[in-house]
Amino acid sequence: MNFLAPIAGLIAGGVGSVLVLLYWMLRLRRRPVRVSSTLLWKRAIRDVEGNIPWQMIRPSMLLFLQLIAVILLAIAIARPTRNADLHIGGGEVVVVIDAGASMNALGDLKGQTRLDISKREAIKLVRTIAGRSSTTKFRVIRAGATAQMVSGVSGSWRQARGAIESIEGTDTPSDLDAAIELAGSIITQGASEDGSQDSAVQTFVFTDAAFDDGGVIVRRPLVDNERRDVRGNLGIVLVGGQRDQVDPVDCRIFVTVAGVVEHPTGVQVKLMVNGAVLASKAIELVPDENGITESAATLSLRLDSAALIEVSISRHDVLDTDSRVWVMMPDPLPIVTTIVAPDGLADPLLVDVLSAVTGGVVAVVAPGESVVSGTGLMIYDRVQRDPRVLIPTVEIGAGGAEDDSVLRRVLTWDRSHPVMRDVDLSGLSFAGGQVVDGDALASGEQGAMITETAESGVRHLAVGFALADSNWGVQVSMPMFFANAVQYLLPGTSGSAVIHRTGNPIGENGTVIDRVGLAIVDGEEVGVSLLDREQTVRAGQTLTNRSVDTPDGFAGASSGGRVELWRWFVLAGLVVLTLEWTLDLLRRRVI
Repeated sequence: MNFLAPIAGLIAGGVGSVLVLLYWMLRLRRRPVRVSSTLLWKRAIRDVEGNIPWQMIRPSMLLFLQLIAVILLAIAIARPTRNADLHIGGGEVVVVIDAGASMNALGDLKGQTRLDISKREAIKLVRTIAGRSSTTKFRVIRAGATAQMVSGVSGSWRQARGAIESIEGTDTPSDLDAAIELAGSIITQGASEDGSQDSAVQTFVFTDAAFDDGGVIVRRPLVDNERRDVRGNLGIVLVGGQRDQVDPVDCRIFVTVAGVVEHPTGVQVKLMVNGAVLASKAIELVPDENGITESAATLSLRLDSAALIEVSISRHDVLDTDSRVWVMMPDPLPIVTTIVAPDGLADPLLVDVLSAVTGGVVAVVAPGESVVSGTGLMIYDRVQRDPRVLIPTVEIGAGGAEDDSVLRRVLTWDRSHPVMRDVDLSGLSFAGGQVVDGDALASGEQGAMITETAESGVRHLAVGFALADSNWGVQVSMPMFFANAVQYLLPGTSGSAVIHRTGNPIGENGTVIDRVGLAIVDGEEVGVSLLDREQTVRAGQTLTNRSVDTPDGFAGASSGGRVELWRWFVLAGLVVLTLEWTLDLLRRRVI
């Protein structure tokens, strides 16, 4: 049996015992009775001496029972525990540490984060298990944006401790399911190697999330915000920006703030460029019955050039990384699009759609003619793409039709790709068409009909049929496709702000950044934001619930671990006090 608060138990036992002894030393031992003369009472002198304080205490059953009750209650205050369902006779122990953004929230008054508390308790766990079984092996898994094995099989708890201490927090949402799946594969592998299911592999997950444990032992760091001046957490969970199509200098920023608060509160949303506040707005947040709140606001400002805008809220709480986000507002100058078409005659519908989508100049040239100066996008209409062009391009029907008399249809398309977002090709039919090379975005019975390729970091799209040979021009999906294509090939040129999130690839090389803040990617400064509602809400929830099978500092264990026994000692103390009270009444002949 171990004690989680031995110092508190010793103090309580000492103070209680002293108070009981003082009571017996100072209390009146006899009832006052009037007599005619003390000479008639042989024991009168002893009775008088019994009323004098600071006399030697005589042994008494009642005193003994009171001291026993004090000791039992002191043991309860010391929080005794015992190990339950903890396999320590060999086998393996898998420790999963959640390193998501919410684990960076402050967990105590000493400035420790939830991750710090989890690492400390995980080290205590492996040390306890290793002390009871020297043959136990340990593995450590870090659950961040991806599941990562921090250490392989380690026979020493010190090696496992080093692996746990090496885990650093991230500002990305954590993929706990992937970590549990990785731990499950370890358990399955261990069982197959041993030839049985009795390989005693247990998984302990240290997280502040609530999810289906799936047979693992879940432990959440206790977070005591009762004594904190600021409770809960608020953060920016959604942001967007758009330039006005009529007046491109006019910009609108859309901000959604959410989180957990106790009472209705207000926050100030500020827009800053290079440290200067250009706009601000106050919004009110009213919590529901669970304390969760959400509110949105729209702010306007004028920018005559591209700018990196920092959006922040004026609130200090347990997690600061979700209180600031960055949006990259593009340059207000419209892009120039050049269409290369046979004899300089492009499909009129294509010209109209591109003019509406880009809001800029659309020029048409014949093959071999000079490209318009400042061109940012090239469209090849029924013409082969020039491989020397180092700007984004879209190639349409360059191969011609194999058989104009046969109408074909698109069978499948990748709805998850940004170019195909909200694009419905179920009603599209075309004559002939040719298969195009690249990563397929849409396919017909012949093969890929819409593809993507990348050369020297520049993206190119290709469509295997001409617009004039299809019914695409009369469908809504056609302008939507080109609107998505322009935004995908030239991010920001449509007037929409560009936003980067932690854990997502950025730039031509797909750089992944797991920390909120400013960074240099491909020679340009970008702002990386969290923007995750689940992490913001999770960080604001206080984890003060405690269950009977939790170790020191943790709550919510689903099974196994330590079982607290203080309730039984309280019950035993109450039984002893009841017995003492009954004996005292019997002695006084009250009952």
